[in-house]
Amino acid sequence: MGPPEDMVFGDIQFREPTRLPRPDHDPLRAWLAFGTPDDDDLPIFLDHRPADQIERHAQSDHSVELGGILLGKECVDPATGQPFVWVTQALEARHYENTNASFTYTHDSWEEISRERERRFPDLDIVGWYHTHPDFGIFLSGHDEFIHRHFFSQPLQIAYVVDPVRNTRGFFRWSEGGRLNPVGGFFLIGDRSDRAALARLANHLENLAGGEGPSGFSPRLEAELIQMLKRSQAPAVVERSTSGGSLLALLGVLLGGLLAVVLFWLNAVGHDLRTQSESLAALSSGGPGGTLPPSGQVEVDAKLHVLDALLAEVRVGDPPQSLSDRLNRVFDTIDAEQRRAARLSVENEALAALADQRKKDSDALRSSLVQTQTRALRDAEGLRRATAELAELRGGTGVADPKDGLSVTGLASRYTWALWAAVLGWLGFIAVGLSLLGRWLSDRRAAAEAEALGRSNRTVVNINPGAPTHVIE
Repeated sequence: MGPPEDMVFGDIQFREPTRLPRPDHDPLRAWLAFGTPDDDDLPIFLDHRPADQIERHAQSDHSVELGGILLGKECVDPATGQPFVWVTQALEARHYENTNASFTYTHDSWEEISRERERRFPDLDIVGWYHTHPDFGIFLSGHDEFIHRHFFSQPLQIAYVVDPVRNTRGFFRWSEGGRLNPVGGFFLIGDRSDRAALARLANHLENLAGGEGPSGFSPRLEAELIQMLKRSQAPAVVERSTSGGSLLALLGVLLGGLLAVVLFWLNAVGHDLRTQSESLAALSSGGPGGTLPPSGQVEVDAKLHVLDALLAEVRVGDPPQSLSDRLNRVFDTIDAEQRRAARLSVENEALAALADQRKKDSDALRSSLVQTQTRALRDAEGLRRATAELAELRGGTGVADPKDGLSVTGLASRYTWALWAAVLGWLGFIAVGLSLLGRWLSDRRAAAEAEALGRSNRTVVNINPGAPTHVIE
């Protein structure tokens, strides 16, 4: 499967090679051969920095093919007239179409690479491209040859293929008849002061012990560390060397011991991450004693976002101590937030109990008002009847029935006192109700002020010293 026929990657301009001495003839440089370069091969010099960068990019994901562009110079040695290619930089493709068995550049990918090359490396040319074959081996598929023939067709442009699973790699060059053939080997190049880093990288490429990168880990081991920190997965098992011999067996034992120490350290880091994750999960769910108030929940969610952002910023090559320090600072902040959230939870429970008590008081007051209204209606009905009876008596003889034992004057005096007693009872009840209502409103105002004060607290998080301070409300 090839790229669409109408895809355009920019104008292809053929250029003359630069006249430049071979870097392996420069006494200020150190070099090591990878593989066995043949005499009739195109000499390819790969600087150890882009070589290490490509290895770490390849190890970042084994599920799909990855790729990028090789920058440098196409040269001719003026002393011998022999052409060679010198790769000094590499740019990762960030916009592309890929699967587990194919890699295709897109318009956005090529445009971004062109802009970045012009901005960062205007003096370098595109001398080829690289891509990965996870567990497929080193070869150029029909799809790969289509890309190379249409977009890297200059005589000295090369293709670099890396298999990060089998730990193999190799270059391909144009040969007579328009064929793309592999080269027997290539040269790792660097300054003489970088000889130690050059040797470590060569050991890694040849699957020998001592292949650590600038951060102290090999690209493969560092990629596994990053994956474990991001996904909390168990460390992957390092592939065993396929070469035999007692010397390699001894080196394997030594490497196994070193790997055991590293895995022990990784397990400790993973345990800390799991513990913090469980604590955050318990805090986010409100804990066993109740539910967090909205303000506390928002702040805990913000801390989780800070932790996710920190892990997303982890890059291959960062020193492990720097990553550990940054994680510890975030965990300290989260611990402080847990204590504050627990305090807010206690305050919230107290406020909830107070609100419940006030609700009970309000219900009791409402019930008392209903009862008083009922009694008042009953008293009013009795008073109406008494008034009607008094009117009847006044309209009659003015003398009560002797058997009742009450005169008209006595009856009027009796109901007058009952009326005054009812009025005084109403006034007393209203005074008590207003007092209880004022006390309830005062308690509600105090609870609202306490909750507003709790929401006004702020937590300041500074993950990286020297970076702007993030304030989380």
